Amino acid sequence: MNPKQRVVFLFGIVIFAITGLFPPWTVVFKDDGLGRVHAFLFSPPTENSFGGRYIKSTSIDFVLLLFQWFVVGATTAGLWWVFRGPVRPAQPSEGSDSS
Repeated sequence: MNPKQRVVFLFGIVIFAITGLFPPWTVVFKDDGLGRVHAFLFSPPTENSFGGRYIKSTSIDFVLLLFQWFVVGATTAGLWWVFRGPVRPAQPSEGSDSS
């Protein structure tokens, strides 16, 4: 792994962790409204997040979170592949004969 690949890999890990710490939340309001917001994992959205609207329930939107993780992983893999450097042909070993 060359230095550019290492930076891409570490950047991917950091973004993956941030999206896990601040996942997308789906919020159902008492007036049957629906909202989405990103909030800290251990501090779900409250009424203050939505201007005092009363919240019926909150849950992490796992489908959107998994999609975000897929996009981060695919982008990291793509950039890691792009920065792989020049491909060198295999050098024949000194002990092998071509005849």
